[in-house]
Amino acid sequence: MSILLVVFTLALGVQAASAAALTFKVPAASKQCFHEDIEANKNATVQFVVVAGGASDVVMTLKGPNDETIYRGWKNHFDTATILANVTGTYTACFSNEFSILEPKLVFMNFQVREKKSPPRLGESDNTMRGIESSLEKVRGELDAIVDHQTHHRLREAHGRKLAEHLNQHVLVASIVETLIVLIIFYASCIAVKMLFN
Repeated sequence: MSILLVVFTLALGVQAASAAALTFKVPAASKQCFHEDIEANKNATVQFVVVAGGASDVVMTLKGPNDETIYRGWKNHFDTATILANVTGTYTACFSNEFSILEPKLVFMNFQVREKKSPPRLGESDNTMRGIESSLEKVRGELDAIVDHQTHHRLREAHGRKLAEHLNQHVLVASIVETLIVLIIFYASCIAVKMLFN
């Protein structure tokens, strides 16, 4: 029973993380910022993907607690920035759509803060528990990779769906215009033939 409790504790305590993933709209010619409190010596990763809108590019700026720019990505469709927080404070990720004056952008963002915790050791002679610990760490890493891949594929599917809807709308408008042109030509040819025989 105690081994089961230790394994469960290890599974929960291998890695402490806080994450915020959201999809938001950045209006044309504007900027949106998100804030996260990060303690010193923790890793933070900001990932984003532009799902829809215009040229599908935004400018991401990552700023530290003293308002210094840590990272700046210019006009990217997707990007990832990983930093190690040197000081405790509020870090800010800003997404700018200021270069696009007409099209709003739909952006997915994932802001993760992680700190690796060392699992408690039972004893140096207990090789079985160390093997279980390393297996749990490996499983946790693989599960995180699976979640990242699923998120990536969901975003690609959403981008493809938006593109298909946009294309479908253009095809519909073009079809209506072509139908009207055919009807106008038909009506004009009927009038022309009628005038010939009058």
